[in-house]
Amino acid sequence: MHRDVIRQVIVTKKGKIITSSKDGHIKFWKKTADDIEFVKDYRAHIGEVHRMRENIDGGYLASISQDDKTVKIFDIENYDMMNIIKLDYQGSSLGWVKLKRLNKWILVVGEEESGIIHKYEIDGTKVGEEKGIHRTTINSIRYNSKYDVVVSCDKKGGIEYWSLDEKIRKDLRLAGINFQYKTHTDLYEIQKKSGTGAYQIEYSNDFEKFSITASDGLTRVFEMTTGKLIKRYGGEEGKGEITLEEMEYGRRLATERELYRTEAVEYSNAVFDQSGKILLYAGLEGITAVELETDRVVSVYGVDEIFRFVNIGIWQNYVSKKPRSVESRIQQIDPTIFTTAFKQDRIYLFSNTENEGERDVFNEKPSAEVLSLSVQEQQQQQQQLLKSTEAIVRTTMGDIHLKLYPELTPKTVHNFLALASKGYYNGTIFHRVIRDFMIQGGDPSGDGTGGESVYGAQFEDEFVDSLRHDKPFTFSMANRGPNTNGSQFFITTVPTPWLDNKHTIFGRAVSGLDVITKIEHLKVDKLDRPFKEVSIVSIDIS
Repeated sequence: MHRDVIRQVIVTKKGKIITSSKDGHIKFWKKTADDIEFVKDYRAHIGEVHRMRENIDGGYLASISQDDKTVKIFDIENYDMMNIIKLDYQGSSLGWVKLKRLNKWILVVGEEESGIIHKYEIDGTKVGEEKGIHRTTINSIRYNSKYDVVVSCDKKGGIEYWSLDEKIRKDLRLAGINFQYKTHTDLYEIQKKSGTGAYQIEYSNDFEKFSITASDGLTRVFEMTTGKLIKRYGGEEGKGEITLEEMEYGRRLATERELYRTEAVEYSNAVFDQSGKILLYAGLEGITAVELETDRVVSVYGVDEIFRFVNIGIWQNYVSKKPRSVESRIQQIDPTIFTTAFKQDRIYLFSNTENEGERDVFNEKPSAEVLSLSVQEQQQQQQQLLKSTEAIVRTTMGDIHLKLYPELTPKTVHNFLALASKGYYNGTIFHRVIRDFMIQGGDPSGDGTGGESVYGAQFEDEFVDSLRHDKPFTFSMANRGPNTNGSQFFITTVPTPWLDNKHTIFGRAVSGLDVITKIEHLKVDKLDRPFKEVSIVSIDIS
């Protein structure tokens, strides 16, 4: 849907969907009864769109870029750009605050590092600054219209309540906030964890609760009037309701670690459903919907997808299609989750009306090359091959030297060496590469669906207590579950203890480690297949 990675998706109360990407584009869409419809595309900034924020009623949108140091203001209803504000500082965040006594909106922009908050009218006129609220980079500024109070958070975990109304600022209790000092609240919860930053704030529809995501991987829910912590979710790296196959868990964990090393994680948010009783947040397993009162997981969306979802929006309102009855009106309420994904240029939708038949499904399994050995050949080769303890995998990027363990895992080592001696692996590629996890090969079909053992069928695991996935460059068998070993293997690039007693270890890489690292760092597509093919030329046995 964009030409570059999408950073943020906004869903307004009036059914407008707005997306922004790294190449400076902002796109407007509108929700229809059963789909979304593209409306307009703006090249809004020269460089990345750093943040977008709409006002509460969905009338105005502001975007900011640190590359061109400008703020753009849009009329959402008419899809028009209204104004451009040039900045003489780097902006880190922005938000809309309503001056109720004057019935007008003020745009507030947080300054990078200093935490100074600059105030502008819609026509671009600067009307002042707020100093001392934050003393570092502000990541999120959200206005609560019910209490006429702003909640903001920064990269050091600070959470602040404030107001543009002077009376309320002096005493928040005048706005219905039931505390006078932060020490009476849990607002220091994130700040107390050294090095933990607060990311994005989202309100419930009744403005009685708000969520904050943070760099420790946790999503926290606070009560607005007391500042007390209500709930804490996430951060357990897949130890939730969904049981993932260990290889898939490893892939997702590697992606999770990569995400948290980039600024993309700062767009992570957690949104409330229309009732305010359910919270949705993205994590390693997918998008989890949890009931706040009971902590019951209602659903996990996208658990079968390969993407790591990041920024979420939700639509639960009614889209007019001129229904004739209440029943038909109810049928046209189409709850839809909109979400971005890490390093992806599309937005993803989860909806009751989604047609699964139109999805790409990678389930074709090409015929695998078959290697047949007679019983006599197997007996003759077994005597010779089981004496071998070393192999050199010669690839198009260099040689990898392996030390094998025939005394500990004889059947697995024999399988590998027997296939290698017949040239079975020659010309096969490393078809799956996951940074900070492993490189996988050994499939003649080249897509991870093929391969056959030297025994003509899948063979059993050989788990040994002394062989653990406790260090990188471990040589193991790939499988589809217990006792399903064939020809595919992988070499880890980090310790992977969750694979112990699930994948047979039959060797270690002892040289050519730089070759493994080079393969690990190749650019890959969405299926983890390298764009640049690396193939096995031959395997020498000694």
